[in-house]
Amino acid sequence: MARQCNDLRRKTGARRGQGETGTMRLVDWDARKRKIETGDGRTIAYIDTDTPGSAVVLIHGFTDSSLSFALLEPYLPDVRLIMPDLRGHGASHRPDDAYRLADFAEDIACLMDGLGLREAFVVGHSLGALTAMQLAATHPELVGALAVISGTLRPNTDENDPICAAMAMLRDPIDPAHEFFATWHACASPVDAAFLTMLARDAAAIPARLWSRIFQEIRSCDLRGIASRIQQPALIVHGIADPLFSVSQAYALRAYLRSGDMIELPGCGHNPHWERPGRVAGSLQGFLARHLRQSASRSIAGLFE
Repeated sequence: MARQCNDLRRKTGARRGQGETGTMRLVDWDARKRKIETGDGRTIAYIDTDTPGSAVVLIHGFTDSSLSFALLEPYLPDVRLIMPDLRGHGASHRPDDAYRLADFAEDIACLMDGLGLREAFVVGHSLGALTAMQLAATHPELVGALAVISGTLRPNTDENDPICAAMAMLRDPIDPAHEFFATWHACASPVDAAFLTMLARDAAAIPARLWSRIFQEIRSCDLRGIASRIQQPALIVHGIADPLFSVSQAYALRAYLRSGDMIELPGCGHNPHWERPGRVAGSLQGFLARHLRQSASRSIAGLFE
């Protein structure tokens, strides 16, 4: 499928400053965003570190934004990180409808096309993990390897769960200081308070109707067919204390994925890249290095066939 994207990054966004502190990284996050406009009027916001090295696309979860990876970024200095805001989130476009996994994945494909990326290591968290799997199955040429953080085949969230009931009560304008966010962004290990405050700000900026619309799409997902089509090497990273998707769900996912490595993280809940960013980064780096070595070996072997 042809995807017409016009890169507007020279008009928006700033490069990452050298030697910036963690606090500066959070404060300047929005200023670093660039935008791509698609042929049909969609606008996709993203951050690109422009680092020489392998391209890694990081896809955030439901109600987050590219900011979700701010704590992980410092641990991955040697790869090029592309961190988009999914549609309906952050500074990207917010259509009234079209929030299927296929829609999210097509936006990522369009972004990669606009940036001239022929292939990338694609990493997704939660909704981003589902989107990454959709992309790997429907645009296999774009995904060299895949990492799934806090993913599942079937979310099947119980609508009677207290957090679901609280979400249903959200009304515009959503207050980022609402006590709901303490539960929504709860972690099994301590996470920087300023970071969580900014995440709540981004989440509260999403209209209540889109919270409901996107959540219903997530609840209806069944990725068993999609996962069975994925041929790329895959890594599953899962917090043992994840209250949303259990470790058993992660193992069920692993059974569907080709060469699916799995790393279980003690002391982590649904957001291990916030709770143990260094550990998660190390896992991603190790997996990517193995994938690159194997790809190089296959290429060399092919010369002698």
